[in-house]
Amino acid sequence: LSFSVGDGLSGRNIITQRVDVDGNLLWPGIGNIICEHTLSGGLSLVTDGAGGGIVAWQDDRAGPCWQEANYGLTHDDVRSVELYFDYVFAGTFGGGVFRADENEASWSAVNSGLTDLDVQDLQPYSGLWAATQGGGIYHTLDLGNTWVQKNNGLAHLDVRSIYFRSADLGFAGTYGGGVYRTLDGGASWTQVNSGISHMDVNVVAYNHNNAQFLAGTSGGGLYATADSGSSWVQLNNGLSNLDVHAFYRKFPASYVLAGTDGGVFRSVDNGANWEESSTGLTDLNVRALTVYTYVGYILAGTDDGGIFISTDEGGSWEPYNDGMTDMRIRDFSYVNLDNYYAATGGGVFRYDEVVADIYAHRFISDGTPVVTESESPSPSMTVLHQNHPNPFNPSTT
Repeated sequence: LSFSVGDGLSGRNIITQRVDVDGNLLWPGIGNIICEHTLSGGLSLVTDGAGGGIVAWQDDRAGPCWQEANYGLTHDDVRSVELYFDYVFAGTFGGGVFRADENEASWSAVNSGLTDLDVQDLQPYSGLWAATQGGGIYHTLDLGNTWVQKNNGLAHLDVRSIYFRSADLGFAGTYGGGVYRTLDGGASWTQVNSGISHMDVNVVAYNHNNAQFLAGTSGGGLYATADSGSSWVQLNNGLSNLDVHAFYRKFPASYVLAGTDGGVFRSVDNGANWEESSTGLTDLNVRALTVYTYVGYILAGTDDGGIFISTDEGGSWEPYNDGMTDMRIRDFSYVNLDNYYAATGGGVFRYDEVVADIYAHRFISDGTPVVTESESPSPSMTVLHQNHPNPFNPSTT
């Protein structure tokens, strides 16, 4: 038999003991301690048929970390990841769009109608939108099962970023063509570049603090519009690097951050003035920014240095890469404010505040462990496949 003793503060000890048919204990003392100070339980025990057995349990001691979540993902250059309803979508460069349920059982390609498989950005709003390198913009209303091209009026088809503020109003940042706007939910697009002198747009976003749309460019810095794109102004005072790839705004209103090829820049006046805020960053090529946890920490994803976290509103940064095996960060998305996805050059990774691994320990009839190392962590993703035919009844499946 197996059981655990202890409390929830110091953890519980997992113990095995053998008894005879009369209930007498056969092993000395209380039994053999298999694992000390586990933070979980859920014990399961099976016999090995020779007087010994295998005990398995769940343990949370692994703590928060990034875990690879790539089962079924056949293209690992992931440029964008988004949560939409109960599904996670990954936009890949070369493989199109993949979908998995929120438990990440397995990824499946969902590319019917998607004729350009080089996906650079995804955005959920009244369906799911995909921006591609050469095929323009695609839209799905059925969770990716079918895609429809939405390029009426879009003369530049290398779309780097897409953002919808409402079911009707949206913006597309293109490479070479500046910003396009739709007022009819993507049915048609119009170029809106009055005031923009640099046409290579990396990111389009929205600053809720002052209700302005933003466009981050290569070489031109950051542009903002207060009239839904009819006119734009540059916001580059103090922004010493003008290749802008990411934007983050603090809520409630207090500051905004820009991710550039020269690190992170911080503004306390909605972009009117900037100061560099990159202390601790070992890679200054910042590609993604997002809020982390309810206390407002910030994550920065870099081109080749992994993920950094700031606990002081961008004042300083430190690495946050436990479990991360690919340091080329492209995008973030979150399940909730404690569980995140990261799109990387090596696939999708998920961060969980609580990570419950499954461990197993085998012992022989006198209680001696079969191997010295008693704990073996489970894989980060599990899949249950149906047996064909049913091994217990070959006449059924």
